[in-house]
Amino acid sequence: MFEPPTYPSLDPHGRPLKYVPLKTFLHPQQPPVNLSDHGSGFEFLRRMRICDDYVDAFRDLADYNDTVYTYNEGILHIPGVTVAYSRNTMQHRLISLPPAKDLYDSWGASPSDGPVLPGGLIAYEACRLAALTYSVMVTFPLPRSRYARDRALTALREALGGIDPTCQDPDAARLYLWCLTVASIGALDPEQRDWFMWQTNRLAVALHVQLWEDAEDIFFTFVWLEGACSPAGRALWAQFWQW
Repeated sequence: MFEPPTYPSLDPHGRPLKYVPLKTFLHPQQPPVNLSDHGSGFEFLRRMRICDDYVDAFRDLADYNDTVYTYNEGILHIPGVTVAYSRNTMQHRLISLPPAKDLYDSWGASPSDGPVLPGGLIAYEACRLAALTYSVMVTFPLPRSRYARDRALTALREALGGIDPTCQDPDAARLYLWCLTVASIGALDPEQRDWFMWQTNRLAVALHVQLWEDAEDIFFTFVWLEGACSPAGRALWAQFWQW
């Protein structure tokens, strides 16, 4: 389900689909929508010299997430087919992202910036797998997605097995907190879910993120649709502090 696509993303007329940012649709006279920091947490990957195109895919996922929010709230008035085109283009970009193992020759770095910095490829791979999981749960919801989730989360667990998220710098730790929380919510296998919950709890304690509201503020700097994600996230945090 997450195999790289064989064909380019095209509209019904055979024209290439390009992702159109939310700001393109907002009317100049419309009241401002304060979403400026959404997706900003992914800039950590750019600082680690991950290729701009790959980082932009994560930023655009956050932007599309905001498009869904403003459309559902009645703030954004555009045809539903336009939202669908954005959704399809966004998902095509996500599943086109190469796994980190294909970037070990530093192909994941921006040419002018040199090799990826230590830890950058693990952070990129964690984001890629968490974003794929998030997409099939929220932005590109699929029925009967257990196989896709299990596959992505098994790979995410393997990717995180070689590091201790609690020993990372603050920007990396917050990124891993988002990845682990998405995994904890998305995991359907009980043993896998317990492992992700344990890791999420450890990291939340290390970051002193005890209140759900503080955790939610962090998640908004990545990609987080409140109506779809926060009830499960709040329940997860409540469970942590009962342990």
